[in-house]
Amino acid sequence: MLHAISHLNLNERRLVLMLATVVRGAVELNPTQKTFIITAEEFGTMFEIPQKRQYETLESVSKSLHGKVFYFWDFEANAKQAQITKKGKRVDEVGMSWVGKATYRHGEGKVELLLIDDVIEMLCIFDKHNTFTKHKKEWIFKLGAYGIILLQQMVVADHSDNVFKDEKGQIIDPYLRTVNYTIEFLRNKFDCVNTYPIFSDFKRYVLDKAIKDIHQHTPYRIEYKKVSEKRQVVSLDFIFKNTEAVVPKKVEDKDKIINWSNFKMTTKQLSMFADKIATATGDNAEKVVERLADVCRQERYVEQLQELGFKPSAWYDDDEVKAMQATHKQRQTLKQYELVKQQEREEAEKRAAEKAEIERQQALAKIGWFDAVMKYDALDDDSQAAVQQAYISRLDADKAKAAKSKFALAKRLRVDATATAVDYHQVFIDIINLL
Repeated sequence: MLHAISHLNLNERRLVLMLATVVRGAVELNPTQKTFIITAEEFGTMFEIPQKRQYETLESVSKSLHGKVFYFWDFEANAKQAQITKKGKRVDEVGMSWVGKATYRHGEGKVELLLIDDVIEMLCIFDKHNTFTKHKKEWIFKLGAYGIILLQQMVVADHSDNVFKDEKGQIIDPYLRTVNYTIEFLRNKFDCVNTYPIFSDFKRYVLDKAIKDIHQHTPYRIEYKKVSEKRQVVSLDFIFKNTEAVVPKKVEDKDKIINWSNFKMTTKQLSMFADKIATATGDNAEKVVERLADVCRQERYVEQLQELGFKPSAWYDDDEVKAMQATHKQRQTLKQYELVKQQEREEAEKRAAEKAEIERQQALAKIGWFDAVMKYDALDDDSQAAVQQAYISRLDADKAKAAKSKFALAKRLRVDATATAVDYHQVFIDIINLL
């Protein structure tokens, strides 16, 4: 999927990664669910978008993603082995829209996205096998198309089985990795099978560009060596390292290294700092307390805590973190489930109202209401006024008073009196039939 999103812009990538988590959680509760709801508040909060621009941004990115298509090879049809046509197009290539249908709820601050089964399956598999932390998602948002693809290959190979060893077979750095990829494999991954046929161009405009991008936006550092056969480069030996994986050296001054992940706060600290943050940000103080006490949401206030002089001195253990993460995911999943149920209730109410209106119209037609309206509309103003007076005179005092006010209002607003002022249709029809 990373290959598919490599051609999307920043906010489109954000929406896809958010969808992956939402879709997987919803499908676990309801495997047949096809429509998923993203609220402007959730989208804006996750990506720190100002509140005034949250819905506008979500609607815009949903519409742009709705028009995007991605392509992949149909491996079941053995498309990997398929021949390339003279025009440079693969056979058995499958095109797919990210979004099948999008509904924009302007007054409700949300969008409803209908996805096809293949996209749902891809998002679920991706979220299951790629539990990205927030900072790793930031890599994907910032990288260019080639950078994402090469980073994916480095991340896949970043495990101890690929530890780099020198010529004597010695491990010189436990975090240094190596992996070999053929040029053919890389060209396929980068969609450069028929572009940059000269290796020097492929190196300059694709590989080196991707590495520069990765160095700029991620902690990965990459080098490579060419492997040649008969004076032709056939593969590359990549040597790479995730510098964030290195265990930091102990520092005597503990204040120099502060871990801002999974920190604990006392009840007194939560109350005091939540009040200060709420005053500065306008957020609800109780909500700030909840977020500060939750490892999945406390990161949004780290900058304010630093400005206020707070320094963590206690941290949640792994079991506590896992429990909070599970609760957070369950909360998000249930919220999505409730939104879908609300949507279903609203649609059911809408269908019921539409059905009731159809039945009302049919009942009115049966008693001759529409024929009576046509006859009334054909009358001159004086005759219409006489019909109105006759109608009012047949009602009791309270109903007559209400009908008189409605006819007067209809006249002032210049709207159809029979549609807005007549509540007792049979009485009106009987008067018209006497004409």
